[in-house]
Amino acid sequence: MKPGENALLKLLPVVSDLLTERTGLRFPPERWDELAGALMSAAREHGLRDAEDFAGRIVADPARARAIEDLAQRLSVNETYFFREPETFAAFEGKILGVLQAERTGKDGKRLKIWSAGCSTGEEPYSIAIALWRCVPDLKDWQVTLLASDLNVSSLEAARAAHYGEWSFRQAPDWLGKTYFQRLGNGRYALRAEIRGMVEFFRLNLVADAYPNPVQLTDDVDVIFCRNVLMYFSAAAAARVVDGFCRALRPGGYLIVAPAEASMRIFSEFETVNLDGVTLFRKPSAARAVKRSA
Repeated sequence: MKPGENALLKLLPVVSDLLTERTGLRFPPERWDELAGALMSAAREHGLRDAEDFAGRIVADPARARAIEDLAQRLSVNETYFFREPETFAAFEGKILGVLQAERTGKDGKRLKIWSAGCSTGEEPYSIAIALWRCVPDLKDWQVTLLASDLNVSSLEAARAAHYGEWSFRQAPDWLGKTYFQRLGNGRYALRAEIRGMVEFFRLNLVADAYPNPVQLTDDVDVIFCRNVLMYFSAAAAARVVDGFCRALRPGGYLIVAPAEASMRIFSEFETVNLDGVTLFRKPSAARAVKRSA
């Protein structure tokens, strides 16, 4: 923080608290330089003089949800790439999909619903779509709903466009780019239309918005991927989000988080499942839930 910014320093703790309350993101004092930089960026875009002006706008009217979420978008971490954490995808492809294909085939047909929560620029949900394409031989016979949500509008726009650079493939298997993308030149690749069309993107604030929501189809979900998202939330916000996920999942549905998040003490409503060293969480079936509460 530069000298002479005392007015902004007084506003930063208030802005930080409002940001946590509205979006779950934590910005303690050691991250206030980062917060001040995002405020300055937002101020310039909105035609305001400086960071203090934008901070003052938020503090004067905390109901300005869009202003707070605009700030959150500038502070979001968009570190993602295709088939990130390959052990998780190996468990999904090799074990979970087999269980789901058996469980979700019934008299009403074959139905599967998967939600990538905090999808960033789309590499995760498209990786899931490709996994389904590869591992479900009769995929054309399934009614698949593949949802992808994020708070960041710019990230969602990039995800819908589905054009990616080399950096998005940095740990991906060799076959990925050759099989499912078209080279555009200048190091850019376009995802095949049939894969892109499998994913439904929408804007969602995991902390402030309501789910499960039948209108957005975030109910009766079979698998929720929410990886490398919860670690940036306050403990209270992360617990609320996980509770919402538990209600959104069907009995027996899976919650998949990042390895670094699996040790968080917020998954008590779930059964812990270990698949080849990967820790996942499963919502108990109705029968198991009754047994646990007895």
